[in-house]
Amino acid sequence: MAVDPGAFEILGAVKVKDGLFIGDELAAQDLEFVVANKVTHIINCCGRQAPNHWEPIGVVYLTYYWVDNDTQVILDTRDVVANEIFGFIEEAITNSESVLVHSQRGQS
Repeated sequence: MAVDPGAFEILGAVKVKDGLFIGDELAAQDLEFVVANKVTHIINCCGRQAPNHWEPIGVVYLTYYWVDNDTQVILDTRDVVANEIFGFIEEAITNSESVLVHSQRGQS
């Protein structure tokens, strides 16, 4: 049975837990969402396609230049990326702030 590739698209952001959201480029551009959810840290997984919109107002970014598709390798054998991401998220949540992790379509 074939799965429709568009069946899992995220429009906006989904709350994973308090202080952590996963979303797409639209969520990353939505200043109302960013402010309402106290998003002070954003992990931009599609730096080639989406600029870091809110750096001028003090949002802290961790940017990766990945392609939003099924073949993109996002983890490395030494866990450098996983440890970077974990530390970035922990820093924000420890300070009662929120993190948005986003890619272009919310897949990577």
